[in-house]
Amino acid sequence: MGWRYDDQFGNGGHDWAMAGMMIFWVVAIALVIWFVVRASDRRVMVGSHSAHQTPVVSTGENSPKAILDRRLANGDINPEQYLEAKNLLGL
Repeated sequence: MGWRYDDQFGNGGHDWAMAGMMIFWVVAIALVIWFVVRASDRRVMVGSHSAHQTPVVSTGENSPKAILDRRLANGDINPEQYLEAKNLLGL
């Protein structure tokens, strides 16, 4: 009669080993999926600096028109540049 390890159910602990391997593979697959999703999000963020961006609309003293007006008043741009920028921005 040899030495044999049996748990209280008489199966030698193999159920725990199988459960551990299942947990390992579920976690491993979840990590792979997480890395793939995260990598694809980075590509979207990196590629987001394109000409197809939605313009940011701001109001108040930091609005594009207010900034143009201030630059014209300060003499940073001349009236022709002001009109060109205004037309370019669609103001």
